[in-house]
Amino acid sequence: MVANLQALRGIAAITILLYHLGPMLNRRFGTDFHSDIGAEGVDIFFVISGFVMVFAYAQKERSAWAFYGERVIRIAPLYWMATLALIVLFGLGFRPNGLQDYSLADIVTSFVFYPKVRLDGEKAPILSLGWTLIYEMFFYLVFGAFLWVRSTRDRVAVVSAVLLVVVAAGSLFGPDSPFALRVYTNSIVLEFVAGCWLGYWYLSQPRKLGLPVGVAFVAAGLAVLSIEYYLQVSSSEYRIVTYGFPAVLVVTGALVAERSGATTCNSIVLLVGAASYSMYLFHPMLLQPFVNLAAKTMAPEPRMAIVVMPLAAVTAVVVTVGIHLGLEVPLTRWLRNLWDRERTARIPEGSVIS
Repeated sequence: MVANLQALRGIAAITILLYHLGPMLNRRFGTDFHSDIGAEGVDIFFVISGFVMVFAYAQKERSAWAFYGERVIRIAPLYWMATLALIVLFGLGFRPNGLQDYSLADIVTSFVFYPKVRLDGEKAPILSLGWTLIYEMFFYLVFGAFLWVRSTRDRVAVVSAVLLVVVAAGSLFGPDSPFALRVYTNSIVLEFVAGCWLGYWYLSQPRKLGLPVGVAFVAAGLAVLSIEYYLQVSSSEYRIVTYGFPAVLVVTGALVAERSGATTCNSIVLLVGAASYSMYLFHPMLLQPFVNLAAKTMAPEPRMAIVVMPLAAVTAVVVTVGIHLGLEVPLTRWLRNLWDRERTARIPEGSVIS
């Protein structure tokens, strides 16, 4: 993994954490956090995902079956555990992560990453953050289908063409089309396409552009976001432009800096980046009780939120790093070993594992 992107993952996860922390503080402490700052962390994740698939599988021979197994092992078990945790908390009388009600169909569709409007009207899985994983799994489905294309450039081109056609087709159906269709044809999937092309560029372009160029890309991305925040530009309709474009600039800058030798080496920063998936899934379940408890033990006034915000954020980061080290890493390692043994057992003697 490219070290700068690992660090960027951690930063993206923390920005999303802060984005979700704001409304919790509003409800309990009377603050007025209404900015979209932090939401673009999702778009950075999507661009990085596209990059990683090209970067990680350019030199690997994998069958679609092997690829899908690896991706499911990486994404699904921890997500299923987080979803089950929400269901248990709901059964105990809590309303975690805004969950008000759900049906058996909601559980099933959540577990299989299929988009559905929940029983309580939310357009999200039981773990609402899982909406991003629906896009991730859809991208993996398309990318894995073309692993047989040996040339990295051709593979990226074919995957890009398929997703562009999907998005273009979606524009023909209109707003009254089925919800699942509108999800799969959302232009946000083009952020994966941008990441794929960054992956191809990084692998095929050995020339160093220099650290100042990398800094300029990152600064440009942050400048675009700052202007959008100042002008209060809505991201709902044209997210691929409002958040996707700046995300591409920031990721490009991180890659240019990496290629130029400016690589993140701090072990704590890299650990937080490695724990970004655990942080993403579990932070709402940690922030909500922390803020509620803080509101009961101190004066629920806006000025106290200044104290609660960093404490809640640091606590969530530390605990989720613990979840990463104590649960995610050993579980993923065990499942991968099990998957590899199963695949090896199925391959006839003398065959080549792909």
